Order: sequence, then C-alpha cells, then structure tokens
Amino acid sequence: MNQRNILIRKLTYVGGMIVMLVCITLVAQPSVHSDPDGKGGSKGGMLAVKREEMKLGQTSLGEIDPASETLKLVTLGLRGVAATFLWDEAIEAKKKQNWEAASAAAQQIIKIEPNFYAVWDFQAHNLSYNISVEFDDYRDRYWWVRKGIDFLILGTRYNDNEPRLTNTIGWYVCNKIGKSDEHVQFRKLFKKDDDFPRNRGIAPEDRDNWLAGFEYYKEAQNQVDRGAILRGKGESLFNSDPPMARINYAMAIEKDGVFGKKAQAAWESAKHEWELFGNRRIATSYGLHVSLGQKEELMREVKRLEAEIDKLVPGIRDELREKKKSDLSKDERTVLAIDVDKLDPEQKSQIADINRLIEPKNDEIVATIQDQAVRDKAVALAGRAVQAANIALVIDSPRGIINWDYWKARCDSEPLPETLEAREALYNADRALQSKANFPEAKKLYERGFEQWDQVLKKFPRIREDSPTADDLAEQIDRYRALLQNEYPKDYQRVFIDNRFVLQDVLELANNTNPDRARAKAASQDKPEPKNKADRKSTEKPTPPTAKTDGSSSEKPAEQPADKTPDASTSKPKEDKPKVDKPRDDKLTDGKLTDGKPGEKSSSKSPATSPGKSDSKLVTPGTDAPPEKQPTKQPEKSSDPPADKA
Repeated sequence: MNQRNILIRKLTYVGGMIVMLVCITLVAQPSVHSDPDGKGGSKGGMLAVKREEMKLGQTSLGEIDPASETLKLVTLGLRGVAATFLWDEAIEAKKKQNWEAASAAAQQIIKIEPNFYAVWDFQAHNLSYNISVEFDDYRDRYWWVRKGIDFLILGTRYNDNEPRLTNTIGWYVCNKIGKSDEHVQFRKLFKKDDDFPRNRGIAPEDRDNWLAGFEYYKEAQNQVDRGAILRGKGESLFNSDPPMARINYAMAIEKDGVFGKKAQAAWESAKHEWELFGNRRIATSYGLHVSLGQKEELMREVKRLEAEIDKLVPGIRDELREKKKSDLSKDERTVLAIDVDKLDPEQKSQIADINRLIEPKNDEIVATIQDQAVRDKAVALAGRAVQAANIALVIDSPRGIINWDYWKARCDSEPLPETLEAREALYNADRALQSKANFPEAKKLYERGFEQWDQVLKKFPRIREDSPTADDLAEQIDRYRALLQNEYPKDYQRVFIDNRFVLQDVLELANNTNPDRARAKAASQDKPEPKNKADRKSTEKPTPPTAKTDGSSSEKPAEQPADKTPDASTSKPKEDKPKVDKPRDDKLTDGKLTDGKPGEKSSSKSPATSPGKSDSKLVTPGTDAPPEKQPTKQPEKSSDPPADKA
C-alpha cells in the first residue's frame, strides 16, 4: 500500500512538471527571426510577443553585444550592485587623476547596463567636461571631449529609440566645441578632424561643429516623430535645438569675418528652420497641442471677432474706454500723454498696464445690449474670441521659455542687407582698430555701422529691447568711445557729452542688465577725467581696447615672472564646454572608444605636475599654428553632470 502511494505521488510530480514545461514553453518561448527568404520565423511565446510589442527586447532597443549579455548572466541578477561598485571606482579614479582607469570603469559599466540612459549621460559628461579640463594643452582637452562624444555615439548603437542620447550628442558638438573658452581652437581642430563621423565626405572648409550638431538634433527630432518617447526635456526646448544650432552657426561665421551671400544664406536657413519649428505641433501642460507660431493668427482672429461685435453695437467700446480713462489717476493720465518716442522702459511698461486696464472687456459690451437676438449673437462671438485668446495665452508659456519673440525678430532682421552691412562695418572697424594704424578708418566705420544699426533697430524694436543685442553692441560702443576719448577728444565731447549717442539706450540697457558693466561704470565715475589735452598728456594715456575679431581677446596679458605661475584667481573663468583637434597618435573611431593615451606631448597628470602649475607658454587664440601649451587654469572640478543643459 505504501509503495503504491509512493508511485502515485511520483507520477503526480512528473505529470505536474510536464504541465509546467508546456506552460513555460507557450508563455516564454523566444522568438525566432526568419531567414533572408522569409522562412523559418516564429513570433515566440506570449512574453516574447509582448516584449516585441512594447519594444523591451534587446533586439528592439539596439544591437546585441555578446560580452554584455554574458556579463548580465554572470552577475546573477545583481547588475545594479555591480554597476554601483564600478561607478564608485570610476569616481575614485577621477579623483586620483587616473584617467585610463576611469575610462575603463565606464566601459565596464556600459557592458552591465547598456540600456540605462543615465550611465551614458553621466560618464560622457565626466569624460568631456570633468576630465578634459585637467589638461593644459587644448589639443589634449579636445581629445577627451571627443572621447566623451564617441562614448555617446556608442550608446546610440545599443539604444535605437532613445532621442535623449542623440540630442545630447548634438549639445556636446555644438556647445562644448562652439562656446567654450577654447572655442576658436576647438572649431579649427574640428574642421581638421577627419575621424569625426559627420565630417566624412565633407571638405574641411565646409565642416562646422554647429552644422554637425544640427544634424544630430534633427536626427533626435526624427526619432520622436517615428514614435520614440521623449523623457526629461520639454517639447518646446527639445524642438528649438535645431533652429538654434542654425542661428548659432550664422553668428559664428560672422564672428569669423564671413559676410555677404554666405552669411545671408546662413541666416535664411536659420529663418526657415525657425518657421518649421513654429509650425510644429507640441504638447502643453494644459493638455492642448499647439503651434508656437500660431499666436499671431489667433490674435488676428480675436480682433476680427471683436470688430464684428462692434458692428452690432457701434461706439459702445469707445464710450466704455473713455469712461475708464476718465477714472484714471492724474499721474496715470500724465504718463499716457507723454510722446511715445520719449518714453523710458519703465514708462512703456506702465502704459501697457494702463491700456490693459482701460480696454473694455467683451462681456462688458455684451451687457449693454438690450435686443435679445443681437445679444445672443454677440455672446457667441465673444465666446469664440475668449477661446482664441485663451489658446494664445497657453502658447505664451512655451514661447517665453525659449524667448520666441526675440529670436523670431533676429531671424527676420539678420538676412536683410542693411543688417549684414552694419555687422560687416563694425567688424572691419574692429580690425582697423586692432591694427593701431588706421584710427580714422576705424572711426568712420564705427559711425557708419552704428547709424545702420539704429535704422535696423527702429524696424525691429523687439531686438532693441533685449539684452543679448545690447551686450553685443555695447562692447563695440566701448571700443568706439575709447577711440574718441584718446584720439579725438572734441568728437568725444560732441558725441557722448553734448549730444545723445545714437545707440545710447542700447548702452544703458547693457549697463543695467549686466552687473559687471554696472560695476565698471561706477568705478569709472569715481575717477576724474582730464579737462584738456595738456592734462591728458600729463596722465597715463589709456590704449583703446582691441577688437575680438577672431573670437578671442587680443589684449596683451601681463607678463609673469619666469619662476611664477599665473594666478588662477585672475585668469578668465572657464566655461563648462570646450573641445580640441583630432588626437595625434590614437584614432577616434565612430561609436567606439579607444583606450590609448593622447599624443606624445600630452601631459596626463603625474605627481610632479599639478593642474595649477605649468611652464607652458600663453596661447594666442585664433592663430593658425597653435602653440604648444595653454595658460594654466584652475577649473572648478565637479563630478556631477550639469543641471539641465536646456
């Protein structure tokens, strides 16, 4: 009896196992891809089908790396723990300035967590931003910046549907190369970088980091259009990246002295991209999908509907407006009576508030209508006007985030011949001043350029009211004023003392919005100016500041004693994003990191060489033959990625 029970129990166990195996086979059977002839394929079990539908399988996410899959199995479900230990190891190696160990740890992390976006983002930032600044030679810095970019490119191979990675590549290529302190050298090195993926097949003179970054931005945009999910970045900022890359390209070539048809074509392309951006539908926090360029059309619709209401009850709107105006205070009525051309920015803002206050609301007009049929029609029109006005109000929020009105005005104004001529005149004036041999020509060009700018800014007042334009022009106004003060004192008296300078409001805006300029202005007011030429000769004559025609300062730095290092506290603070030329010994490959050291002259930090000490000579930015070393800087070190790059 006992033996029979044991046999039955065993048979039951075997039967249960068979049933479980059948269920597992039906549920977890892996999918099989068909051969090139379309034969032999299988969708697999229920889990495989769901994995394919939700794009969770490795084949859906990107390439399959056998080494990575092996490490996932070896860690026995402890991938997170292993990645944490390796992450700490990478940070510790960076602290000890063991750059190769830090790079190797990053390589191991991505084998364990190839589909974790934060791994790629953090470690790429570590390579391009934190490690690159530890080197004195800008070519070594560029090499590490490129290594960070290649790290991100490698990430896109394992994450086909991650637009953040592609967008971040565009950010590094654009801003790390194009806006760092070494951007002059980095941009030149980028043109010579034959190993960069987007440079292949393009002539060196046609290469530009802003154009390459633009292509990555557009690729990320296309990924979202194909159905990829955008996380961690608002749609307005994300979609503004491609047109802003085009705008920055146009500004960069003008700083390089490129004008005429090429500059005009660059701005036309930027304008076209901005219009495409304005027509793109984006989601808002209100649950509406709107186009940022739609606001003007909506406001025209509001005006049209209000005009139809006014036709139903002629004169009521004006009567209500006059009644509200009569209820204003004496000070408010005084401000309204001031000539528009004589208003300061504060008064303009005050008048805008007053006009909003006295403007009759549509419901106030509807309330005055006695005829029920007319009243019903007016109510319907007012409702449509309110709906259009509310959508326009929703559009205001994302437009404000990206400063839509300013950049739209820039794209409209910059391709115009008068704007291009104004910029070229000021650029040539800077060059004439830099030579210190043609002051009359510089004076003539400055005056012509400022007059042309005044005409442009009158056509586009939105540009005149914004600080970026003011800051840009204020530097050139300062050079012009110093030139007159030192070489043409009578003209200085006439232009800046006796009369109001043609761009005085622009200069005042820059002084008010830029704290450094405000402090410099206050300091200059404490110093008495010489009253005549005799007094000037008895004082030390200041030299007119030279122009930045190549994107870098041409003022001669104070010489340092041979046995002392330049004080890091007095050096120009370093931006967070630089880049350098193609590595001299090792090749950077598309999507693959190389573990070789930088070129022979690279000074990977040794105990004998600290970041704050160096015998290197000062680099002259903008020269064709870059010197061996850059001035030593003591950058602020950070192991964290930047906040939101947007």
